[in-house]
Parts: sequence; structure tokens; C-alpha cells
Amino acid sequence: MLARCEQFQEVTLDFSRVSGIAPAFADEALRVWPGQHPGVVLRHSGASESVSARIERARRNGAGRS
Repeated sequence: MLARCEQFQEVTLDFSRVSGIAPAFADEALRVWPGQHPGVVLRHSGASESVSARIERARRNGAGRS
């Protein structure tokens, strides 16, 4: 899903029609990938409460990791 996104300075993922995301997806797309591409600002929009919670959990779990 994030193929070639490193070509941009800013990427917004639109979750407006997504009812849920798997923990592995959240971890890879919202913690691992941004860590490997520090020059790209990754944002999200339209996330439901449950998707937002999963996103925040993935980001929080990555805090302090190298």
C-alpha cells in the first residue's frame, strides 16, 4: 500500500471507509514504515474511533524503539 510513497514529502492515508485494521498492518504502516522514511510526513484522516485507537496503539508501542 505504501509502495512509492517515499517519493512524496507528505502522505495522507484516508480511512473513512475502513471499519477496522489488523495490528500487523498498523504496526508496519504506521510505525515501521515511517521510521524507515523519516523525510516523509505520514498523516491519516477519516479514521473511526476503533481504527484511531489501533493507530495510536501502534505508534505508542513504537515510542522509544530504534
